[in-house]
Amino acid sequence: WIQDITDDVSMTSAEKGHLTYEREILKSNVLLKTSYLMMYIAAALSSQGITG
Repeated sequence: WIQDITDDVSMTSAEKGHLTYEREILKSNVLLKTSYLMMYIAAALSSQGITG
């Protein structure tokens, strides 16, 4: 029964690869949205006459 639990808990390499892929996609999305937010803030500050 211990082996059954071990088998259920362990991931296949394909599952690990899929999680890695999803994590990379998430990181890319966060970086993209962060850059959009920074551009939005810069534009808002610029329209107020504030420059960096």
